[in-house]
Amino acid sequence: MQGYVLVEFNVNENGETFNIRLHSTPDIIFEGAARQAVSEWRYKKGSPRKDIQLKLIFLINDPGLSKIMPTPHAPV
Repeated sequence: MQGYVLVEFNVNENGETFNIRLHSTPDIIFEGAARQAVSEWRYKKGSPRKDIQLKLIFLINDPGLSKIMPTPHAPV
């Protein structure tokens, strides 16, 4: 199983992500995992950014996996 989610988000002064928006995904099964992953990411403090866009690609080789983890891809 595979899929992707296009995400857009901001980073505050503390390096925390916020205002996470999900765009264009062919399968909603990955939306929750994408939002969760991005919400846990941390960036360098003191470098706020707006409207970062990434494509998260999901590949699941083992149907028995209980947790879906994204692989960040190059910015879109």
